[in-house]
Formats: sequence, C-alpha cells, structure tokens
Amino acid sequence: MKKILSLVLATALLLCLFGCNDKPAETKDETPVLKGKVALFIGSQESDKETFSKSVEFAKEYGNEIMILGYDPYESGQNGTMEKVALSTADDPEVKAMIFSNGVDGTEDTVKQVREKRSDMFIMVCNPVEGVDEVSRYADVVISLDFTEFGKSMVEASKSMGAENFVFYSFNRHIAYPAVRQLRTAVEEACKESEMTFKLATSVDAYEKSRDVETAKLYITEDVTRKDNKFGKNTVLFSTDSLVQSTLATEVKEHGMMMVSSFLPSPLAVAEAFSVSLLEKPTDSAYVMEELKKNVADSAVSGRVATWGCSLPVLMIESCIDLALDIVEDGEKEINAEGISELLNTYSYGAKIAVKEAECGAYLVTSDFIIL
Repeated sequence: MKKILSLVLATALLLCLFGCNDKPAETKDETPVLKGKVALFIGSQESDKETFSKSVEFAKEYGNEIMILGYDPYESGQNGTMEKVALSTADDPEVKAMIFSNGVDGTEDTVKQVREKRSDMFIMVCNPVEGVDEVSRYADVVISLDFTEFGKSMVEASKSMGAENFVFYSFNRHIAYPAVRQLRTAVEEACKESEMTFKLATSVDAYEKSRDVETAKLYITEDVTRKDNKFGKNTVLFSTDSLVQSTLATEVKEHGMMMVSSFLPSPLAVAEAFSVSLLEKPTDSAYVMEELKKNVADSAVSGRVATWGCSLPVLMIESCIDLALDIVEDGEKEINAEGISELLNTYSYGAKIAVKEAECGAYLVTSDFIIL
C-alpha cells in the first residue's frame, strides 16, 4: 500500500508539474547543496487539497531537496500507511528532518517510533488532533491552531455578523479527537456567554461509509435546508469535515445563511463556492481574499461570511519547510516563540499571526477573522 500511495502521489505531482506546461519547470539554482534531505508527509489530494497544491509548488521550487511522501490520512495505528511510510523513510540516513503536515490520528505513535529509531531526526508536526501535549513528548517542534481561542473568536465573529444560532457539524470519529473536543467546548461555552443557541449536528462520516464522499455532501445539502427552516437565516454553519467545506459554503450562499471558517481556517476552502478560480494561483491567499471580497459583496451573503486572511495549512508547511531546510543546512538553530512568530508572519500574506508557547512546548497560533 505504501508503494502504491507514494507512486500515485508522485505521478500526480508530475502531471501537475509538467502536464500543463510546454517545458518542465526549472528548479532553484541558487539553493546550496544540503547536508541531508527533508521529508514532507502529506495526505491525499482529496483530504488535504491545500497542502497537496502547495507540495506541487515545492516540487517545482526545490526539486529533489525535499521528499514529498503521500499516505492515507484515514488509515492509522499498526496497519496505517502513514506509520509505514514514515518508518521506511527513517531508514534512509540521508533524511535529516521530517514534517507531518497534518497531525491525523496515529501521528503520536508514528513520531514516537521514528524517534526511537532515529534520535537525530528533526521532527515537526502541524495541528495534531490527538493533542499537543502527547505529540510534543516526541517531536522537536509542534505548531497547532489554538483551538480554544479559535473557538472563542469564531463565536465573536458570528456575533458581529448578527448570528443568533451556531450549528456545529461533526461526527463521532472527529468528536473523539482531543482537538475537536477542545474546539467544541470552546464554541459551546462562548455561545452561552454570548446568548447564542449552540446546536451540535451529526453529519455523515464519508470514511465510515466506504469513502462515499458524495453521500456526505448530499447530507449537508439536504440538512442545511432543514436548519434554515428550523433556525432561520441568522444561523452560522460550521463543519469539522474538510471534505464537505465547499458544499457547505455553496449551501450557505444559496440559503442566505452564515458561515465562519473551516476547521483549519483558510480563505482557499471557500474560494470555489464563491466562483474564485484556483487554477492559476491555488495557494495565494492574498489573491483569493481580494477575489472573495468582490464576489461575496455581490452575493446575498455579504457581511455574513468570516474567514482568516491566510490559509493555515499552507502557512504552516511553508514555515516548516523554511525551518527544516535551515536545520538541515546548519545542523542546529535556536527555536522559540518569537522566532516561530516571525517565521509564520513571513508567510501569512499580511494576516497578523499571534503565537504563544504552551506548557508542553508546543506553539499555538491564532489570527483575526475578516468578515466578507
């Protein structure tokens, strides 16, 4: 399975790189020869569309300096492909740094095993759903959305838009993750303080339905109508499922309701629902925000959609690649909250990113919402 997934990813990257151009893209000539390799682990194009798109850009820019490795983000544990791919990669002595772009279930155990095999490996993890405390015991750097502050700020933005109700779509698998439970608790408590009605709505988990993504999208399409009839237009809709985000945004637009962010905040997640093409600039948050502002202003939901000014998934892997390349080249680097903040804000397209260090040493990030 590992070989198949890696081959599929490699083929997809090659098609993206060369299939639409008259000649292959040139790699960076000015980059010095590194003292080792950096391995970037990403999920599938379906599950992690933004990081996949950014990985295509990395392949153009860095060539063989970065190993981009795919795994199935919905298989974990002993038989999980992420674990197999990571441990196999750790056998290569030339690999000096690993970046896990999305800390899906099973990341903690995977990182622990890599650490046991390679004490010299520099390991970075982004947004571990199992919780920052656990993963920080084995990874060198953990950067995560501050889910508590994120939940509070979502409700604040919703209140500013005039929301009276907050519908939180999720399902049992997601609710079992510590990060999602933390977010749900923060949203529910903030709704209570703001005198907004909180409603936990169970949606369809496509990966418990033989990967039937279309059924998950159809449920959202039908249920938004039910929520509109029950709660009315001044209702914010939010989902923890990236697979249905564009569908949710489309339904919000059609019903004239409200939405605030995606699970990992990003303007790219709602771009296509508001007719913003991602073909030419698939990871350019500044471009997408400008187009979103125009298109949402011309729609029935003007002033009823809120998001961050940059893509958190793209921001994190850009910053991690920068740091990992420095580590591989220099061998060591002082890492602290100030440095992580400066790094993140370098790639934030002007959005202000705030960083604080948790007791476990993880770096927690937040940003302001922009109401479109």
